[in-house]
Amino acid sequence: MTRIVHVAPRDVDDWWPRVRTGLQRIIEKTAPDWMPEHVYLALVSGAANLMMVNEGESFVIWQRYPGDDLRGLFFVLATEGEGLDRDGPAIHAELERLAGQHGCRKMRMMSPRKGWGRLPFWRLTGYVYEHEVKP
Repeated sequence: MTRIVHVAPRDVDDWWPRVRTGLQRIIEKTAPDWMPEHVYLALVSGAANLMMVNEGESFVIWQRYPGDDLRGLFFVLATEGEGLDRDGPAIHAELERLAGQHGCRKMRMMSPRKGWGRLPFWRLTGYVYEHEVKP
């Protein structure tokens, strides 16, 4: 049985060593333009949310954005852990419940990892490219 804990901002420090280690692994694999400390600040300020799975075996970090339709977009920022494959359906069901509770019609995630395509809940709709305009 999958055990999911929603971590309040005041309790992030209790889980931060585990989450920071996982975020560091993500950074090493994907080289994003952020660092774990950026995520920490978002979590303790309440700008992002932390969900721990099975006593910290896995975690999910998410945010709600206004979205293109202004109804809300539920955005999965980071996931990491050994239990994601095994507990994927339960985690996805909880994310979908949370998205509905927040009035969101869509969930979105960006990842360079192609493994997400084999899961039945996510479908590839395109790649995200960026170009910085020089002032």
